[in-house]
This record gives sequence, structure tokens and C-alpha cells, in this order.
Amino acid sequence: MRKPIFGQTDAQHNLSDDRRRDVAKFLSEQDLSRPLVERFALAARGVMGADHVGVTIGFPGQGMRGGSSFGSEVEGMRADEAQFDLGEGPSVDALASFVPIVVGDMLSADSLRRWPLAAPALASIGLKGVFSFPLRVGGAQIGVMSAYRRHQGDISPSHYANGLVVSTLLTTAILEREATQGAGESVDGESFALTDGRVHFAAGMVAEQLDIPVVEALIRLRGHAFVSGLSIREVAEQVISHALEMEK
Repeated sequence: MRKPIFGQTDAQHNLSDDRRRDVAKFLSEQDLSRPLVERFALAARGVMGADHVGVTIGFPGQGMRGGSSFGSEVEGMRADEAQFDLGEGPSVDALASFVPIVVGDMLSADSLRRWPLAAPALASIGLKGVFSFPLRVGGAQIGVMSAYRRHQGDISPSHYANGLVVSTLLTTAILEREATQGAGESVDGESFALTDGRVHFAAGMVAEQLDIPVVEALIRLRGHAFVSGLSIREVAEQVISHALEMEK
């Protein structure tokens, strides 16, 4: 299932003060020495019954390039990065569509048709269920939060509602941090810049070197990342530092 399974009325009802207090309790139990996004990811893992949670910060207009990744553990970060490097997956779709994407079985026929690269890639590292929530408040959307499970099965109404609450609170917290600290300024070891210019800059370099459109250059960067097993940001950094030169 790739669309929200609960109606707007349910979502509005579930964003109650009681549920917000439950999520706040999980947040309060996290080590305050941890970075902000990591604390939210750990809280989301607890209230959503997940094994791992990944958070990617980036504008929807950045599309498949993704942005800066964080997580409850490294597995959540890698799962997010794998989808954006491949250019497909529940996290990518949630970021692009502005709605939650919930998938109880990444190896179902439906999932394999929708995400022929990402579905088997996630399943190969033991992630069977993926529940992705766009990070948005009102008209502001800044990324996506995805909960990953190692077992198959649909998300429960309670866990879905908790995902809505955590993603809303996290979006608000990031926007408030941006407003008070300045865009891109590192705080608690994290930088919440809502644009990551490295990949776009590297694509521009490749486009100029090979005399190709920027879109094609981005596709080549993603392809190289997939083949080499690197993230697209690592490939971009290699291009910028002239450690890697793309060939026609």
C-alpha cells in the first residue's frame, strides 16, 4: 500500500494533545547531549514500533537528489540514502508527493513494480516495512522521515498517528532552529541547511566538462554512486575536489 490508509478526519483527531504528550514523553527520555534530529528519530522509533528511523532534510524541488541524512542509527541513514541515490522508494515518493507513503511489504508485487531498484535493495538489508512521512507544517515542507521495520505488516492506526505527530513536531523544531541559529549553521553537531548545493554544483561541473544538460549530469552522478556503492554526496565531493572525472 503506497497511500495513506487513514482519512483526514482520523489524522486530525489523532493529532491530539494526549498523543502529543505521549510523543513528548519519549523525547524527554532521550539523552539531551544527542543532536536534535537524532533525538526525534529515536523517539519516532519508540512510538512507531520501528527498528530504525531515517530523516532526510531537503526541499521537494531537489527531487531525487535528497539532502542531509540523519537517523536513529546508521541503518536508517543508509536506507534513506540508498533510495535517494537510486532515485526511487517510499522516502522519495513521500518527499515528492507531500503525503505519507506506507508500505507493509517491500517484496510484494506492487512494491517491486513501483520501485524495481529500491524495493529489493531495502529488502536485501533486512528492511521489509517502510513508512515515510513528509516533514511539513502548513505550506512548509523540508524533508521526509521514514520508519523501517525488519518484519512485514501494515502500520497500525496508532503508529500511523504517532508518525504524523513526530513528523510535525520535528518540522517545527527544525524551522525554529533555522530561524534562531541561521540557515546552515551547525548546532549540536548538525547543520539544518535546507539546500545542499554540493550535488548541484558537481552536476554543473560535469555538465560543463561533458557538454551535456545538468539533468543528464545528475543522472550520471546517481548512476556512478550506485555502481561504486557510494552516496551521491560522496560522489559529488569527489567531483568537486577533482578526485573523480566523469567520462563520456
